[in-house]
Amino acid sequence: MHVLGLLLLMAFNDLAATWLIEVQGAVVTKSAYKIVGPFGQIIRRSINTITAITGPLLFGIWPRSPYIVAGGLTLIWTVLLVVFLEKRRAATRSLLKEKLPEARYKAVMKMKCA
Repeated sequence: MHVLGLLLLMAFNDLAATWLIEVQGAVVTKSAYKIVGPFGQIIRRSINTITAITGPLLFGIWPRSPYIVAGGLTLIWTVLLVVFLEKRRAATRSLLKEKLPEARYKAVMKMKCA
């Protein structure tokens, strides 16, 4: 069961990483992505390394603790990601409203909501 859990975790981790890279590419400019993309990968790999080191230590304290810590940190990360993406979307929407003529803005918002 433990091995199956690890395989599922690795599969969903890669899927989430791919999705996050796609989102980063969609919400930042090409020049900013040259910084954000690699920086995101550095952080992700660093967290994976920290997890690999601390997992066995936490397991030695209490067998369920690595899963509780990983689940809690994943929940916090997910909430922060959603909050930042929603703030970015609101900022982009207000910028579009400022820059585009009213009719064009309404057309763009219809396309995005449909």
